[in-house]
Amino acid sequence: MDIDSLKQKYKNRDRFIRVMTKDGHFRAVAIRNSETAKIAQQKHNLSHIPAVFLGRALAAASMLAAFLKGEERISIYLSGNGPISKVFAEALQVGEVRGYVNTSIPQENIQIDRLTDALGEGNLKVVSILYNRNEPIQGIVPLANGDIASDLANYFINSEQIPSAVLLDCDIDNNGMISQSGGIIVQAMPGAKNEEIEKVVYSLAKLKSICDLYAKDI
Repeated sequence: MDIDSLKQKYKNRDRFIRVMTKDGHFRAVAIRNSETAKIAQQKHNLSHIPAVFLGRALAAASMLAAFLKGEERISIYLSGNGPISKVFAEALQVGEVRGYVNTSIPQENIQIDRLTDALGEGNLKVVSILYNRNEPIQGIVPLANGDIASDLANYFINSEQIPSAVLLDCDIDNNGMISQSGGIIVQAMPGAKNEEIEKVVYSLAKLKSICDLYAKDI
């Protein structure tokens, strides 16, 4: 492999960035997991809808794990009565991630009007395995919209009482293959004021497609 190919491979590598505001009122993590999502789609031989859900779940688990330490790990389970019956992803803070998706009908028969119809009604479970805990910590909430992003935001506010904004994005090319995948999580910390939280939510609502930014190398 020549030097230019190595540079391009390094530039396109999966990575996450974790930040904290100077006043300590907000923490955030952003991820680009395009290569992981592509490999997962290929290895699991997924059509585009299951691939999108797995790519989003892998991004979400990796971002949540970014807030952990060392080999602590976190798992997310989504189960529903729709064409996609289960989505699972588990990640370690050190960067390892794995997952799978199950469908209740053959993939080629999945026909939905909206992506949020794929899971139907069901639950989201988040399980954390931490160094200082003898037993895993877990929380379960009903699916909010079945898009993973708003489901996680709903979990944080109802199960952990942490106001959070979650964005997950996964683009598919003309051949039904993942081209870009990524996400952002912003969480309010103790001391954050309501007006500050509203400002963050408003700013994220105006954010352009994460995948469009990655495709432009922004």
